[in-house]
Amino acid sequence: MNIVKITEDHLGSCMVIAKKQYLKECESVDALYEEQYEQELYQRLKQPCIKGNGIVCLDENQVCGYLLSDCDIEKNENNYILIPVWGYGAEYKNRNKVISFMFQSFANMVMVLRHVAYFNVKIYAHDLEIISYFTFCQFGIMCT
Repeated sequence: MNIVKITEDHLGSCMVIAKKQYLKECESVDALYEEQYEQELYQRLKQPCIKGNGIVCLDENQVCGYLLSDCDIEKNENNYILIPVWGYGAEYKNRNKVISFMFQSFANMVMVLRHVAYFNVKIYAHDLEIISYFTFCQFGIMCT
């Protein structure tokens, strides 16, 4: 696996992963909007991809995961990084490994760019595999 900074060229691959995750969450939450969600996801992913505010994980030159922030990771003067619920995604094979590798790489990257004291990672409520990973890594859980 290889980690590279996200670009607009990765947008299509990230959309495929984001759609799968969203539809998976729709299986558990009837209130989620299942029609025309693609345009909303596209709009949310587009700007961080264009601005390079994240990373992708490549396996044999194929995107197998992404992690991005809606904060400008190079110029944000706050001491935190927000990864929104649509800002992470990994294929369902070895998801924990991919997310772990990406988060470690992303955290290292933003720590080199500037001082970051807090990471706020939003996760789909029924993504138990990823919730378990971040809990195991001592992330606190805040419910809203």
